[in-house]
Amino acid sequence: MRGNSDLVIASAFNEYCESLAREENSVQAALVSFKLEAALGKDVYYLTRMIPNLSHVLNGGLDKDESFSYQECIDAQKRIHYLLSLFVDVICDCSEKPMVLFIDDLQWANSASISIINQLLQSSRSRQDTAGKFFFLGSFRIEDSASEIGFNHHPFWSTIASANSYGCTTTTVNLVYLSKDVVSQFVADLLHLSPRLVASLSDIVFHKTKGNPLFISRMLLSLNRKGLLYLSLTRNRWEWDEEKIQSEKIPDDVAMFFVTTISTLDPDVKLALGTLSCFGNSVHCEIINYIEADLSLNLTQPLDDA
Repeated sequence: MRGNSDLVIASAFNEYCESLAREENSVQAALVSFKLEAALGKDVYYLTRMIPNLSHVLNGGLDKDESFSYQECIDAQKRIHYLLSLFVDVICDCSEKPMVLFIDDLQWANSASISIINQLLQSSRSRQDTAGKFFFLGSFRIEDSASEIGFNHHPFWSTIASANSYGCTTTTVNLVYLSKDVVSQFVADLLHLSPRLVASLSDIVFHKTKGNPLFISRMLLSLNRKGLLYLSLTRNRWEWDEEKIQSEKIPDDVAMFFVTTISTLDPDVKLALGTLSCFGNSVHCEIINYIEADLSLNLTQPLDDA
């Protein structure tokens, strides 16, 4: 969530509008369009600046003259938060299923960023017709917040307290690292061997990853690519080079592990990843084709080979 949270949340809503617009003759899209224009009036076109795909949902598309006739208000940020709250209310009202908004890496969010989440929760709770239809799910990494403003003083926790005060039900789930026994069973299940047979490997994996699930899976994949963990056709089972794995230099931090892994990729792969990462966590094939044609770059083939 590093950066502007308004854009992060708007990006999630933009993906929702894209999927809604793809449905041909969608009653849901028509209902959302009608209720949004009824609830927001011309302000709905202001929202299309943050949620471009919303223009494909609105009846008749976007009238460009109307979208740019909007006069900027004194406090634009509060106005955006208010409009996004109305947007969520309408979506919840039009759907039989609850809306779930997931935001990752909340430890990087500041007070201004958290305020919009608080606004969405409070607005949804205050309306009887949408109460219980909006769920917020967020992840917060304690180890990353320790070096910033501190875990206990992070503004996210004041939002949780505020949500409780106006009737929202909150649940905090503390996800701890895997124990040594669980890691042993995990490796055993993955390699289809008994915990006794994988004891030497699982001990090394646990020592180097400290039980971080993501780290464990990436480390095992890395060992396989390096030929240190391989499938023996003669014995019809997985085997490994314990001595070489033990001496393998693996960063203690999972982030540094990913950095190190990326640095070993071919230059063409790194160029493709760097170019496409500018578009976020996903990008349409049409955009990739346009970039390849316009810049004379081959982006898909290096990734397929990798």
